[in-house]
Formats: sequence, structure tokens, C-alpha cells
Amino acid sequence: MSSPVIHILNGDALGDQFPKDLPGETLVFRECLIEGPRKEVEFEAFFTSRAAYLSDTYDPTIKESYSQELSIPLMKVVTDLKPSEVVLWFEEDLFCQANFWFVCHFLLSSGYRGKVSWAKPSGTARYNFGLLSKESLMAVFEDRLPVDIAKITLLWQAYSVNDSDELIRLVEGITDLSEYIIPAALAYRDMNTSTIEQSRPYLSLLEITKTQKTTRFGKAFMAFCKKEAVYGFGDIQVKRIFDKVMAHEN
Repeated sequence: MSSPVIHILNGDALGDQFPKDLPGETLVFRECLIEGPRKEVEFEAFFTSRAAYLSDTYDPTIKESYSQELSIPLMKVVTDLKPSEVVLWFEEDLFCQANFWFVCHFLLSSGYRGKVSWAKPSGTARYNFGLLSKESLMAVFEDRLPVDIAKITLLWQAYSVNDSDELIRLVEGITDLSEYIIPAALAYRDMNTSTIEQSRPYLSLLEITKTQKTTRFGKAFMAFCKKEAVYGFGDIQVKRIFDKVMAHEN
């Protein structure tokens, strides 16, 4: 069985607003590769370690659903469905980019040799598909960019071993896409520091709490999301850093 197009979406929110008129099937990539284990070489071990981490960190039920909702559907893309094109719907922030790099690595390493393209939002929506109407999402699809997954795979390999300097060097070499990816690569370098207190997210939150004279997480979170949208962090990721800032200040 084959499908002409598989759309891999960056989350359930995009799935809810996804244009039904677009041909092909959809797969929601529910992952959070900006944190947790990512060094395993074999995919079976990788997915097992990810499921365990997400279950321990967020929700015990994830361990049961991970394979049914993510790893098995991903394997079906390359073993059963074998689409003529895989369209990757990911934004430019680091949260999305880490997932994007991995999916390209997975496709290449699993033997997929069809067309891969990147349906990316631009302008004010580059970090947020939610700002786009269904008509605008159709336009994003029409304007999708061709992707050389062999080059993007190298980004994942550098990221997976925390080599931010190599990551930036590789991104700069992908001249047709570098302008869209380099902000996330730089943001990763700035958080990949020897201590969290030296990292850009920590220093940004520290500055926010001082300039806004607030100890309220909600207020600090909104300011962080506006100032550091390139990270794409959710409230849980920011709360961990915020708690360290508060602990240090007190």
C-alpha cells in the first residue's frame, strides 16, 4: 500500500486546524526533543528511552501510548505506506527544529528515498502556526521548500551529542535553508552552557523578574515567550528555569 503524501505535523493544535482539502494522510509528531535522552543509535532503544523519560517527567500513561501514537506510525511511513512525498510541518523555533532534525534523520536512516519538503510558516507566524487561517496553511503547503534530509540529518547528529559549534557550522552550510534554521541553532548554543545560570533562558528570566519586579510565574512566562519566542518553550520548560531563578534570588 502506498500513499502519495504523508504530512507530519508538529502538534495536535495544528492537527485541529489542518486543511481537510489537502491530499494525503497526517501523523502528529508528539515529542519534546529539546530535553531528555537523544544519544541512542538504534531506534528501538531510542524510542524506549524517550517513552520512559516522558512518562517519568510528564505523565505515566505516555509510556503506554508512545509506541501506538508515535513510533509505530513513524515506522509504518517507511515500511508500509512508502509515500512519494513526506511534508514536514514544523516551525522555526528550537522546540520544533529539534523534532524536525530528528524526523529527517529517522527518514534517511530508515531507508526512505522519496521527496521530503518543509511546509514552514513565515513572517510573524514563523514560530506559531496558530496565527494562520486554513487558507494561509494551504498557501504554506503550496510554497513548501525542498529538503535534503542527508544535510538535515547531520544537524541531528551534532545536536544529539550537544555539539552546538558543529551544529552552527553545519547550518551555515545549508545555504538554501540556513536563514530559517540559524536562529534556533544559535539559541541552542546559548542554552548549552556549563551551568544553567550561564544560559540565555536563565539570564532572560532573571532580567524579566528584575525589570518587571515580579515573582509571579504567569507574568514572567508571558514576557519570556514574547522575548525568547525562538525557543518555543512551553510552560513546563519555563517553570523549571523560573524556579531556579527564584531559588537563587531568595
